[in-house]
Amino acid sequence: MATDFSPYANLRMLWRPPGAITSFREGVPAAGPAVVVEAFAKPLGRSDQDLPGVKAGSLILEGFVTRWALLGSASWLVAGASLSWTETGYRPAGMLPGAEGQAVWTDLTVLPALADGAEQGKLRILEFPYGVGGIGAELRQSLGDKFKGALSTTI
Repeated sequence: MATDFSPYANLRMLWRPPGAITSFREGVPAAGPAVVVEAFAKPLGRSDQDLPGVKAGSLILEGFVTRWALLGSASWLVAGASLSWTETGYRPAGMLPGAEGQAVWTDLTVLPALADGAEQGKLRILEFPYGVGGIGAELRQSLGDKFKGALSTTI
C-alpha cells in the first residue's frame, strides 16, 4: 500500500548496498544489487559549515521514504512505471545512516528528463530518527520511514 506522501515524491536516490564478505582473504565485500529509492523531501536550508559527512553549501533535506525498487540493467532515472516498486514506505533492508548515492531532487513525473531547478548530486543519509516501537511505529505505517539527508551538488 502506498504511503500518504507517495503522490508528492520529489527525490530519487541510487543506492548501492554493501554486499556480504564471502572470503576474508579478499576482505572487501562486493556491492549488492543497486536500489532506487524515492522519497518526499523538503529543504531545511543549506549547511553553513563543514560537518561530519556534510560539506558546506550542501542542501539539507528532511522527508519520508515512499518506495524503492531493485534497479537491474535500466538507468536509475527511468520513468517510474518502468520499475517494480515496493511501496511500503519502509527503507530497503541494510540502508542505515551514512548511506550514500547519486540523487536528484526534482519533479519525478517528468523523468527521464529533469525539470527546471532540479538539483543533482550526492545524497548522504544523516539519520533515520524513528526507532522501533513508539510513535515511530505508528507513523511509519501511513507516512513511511522519516529521514534527514545532505545533498552535495557539484558546482
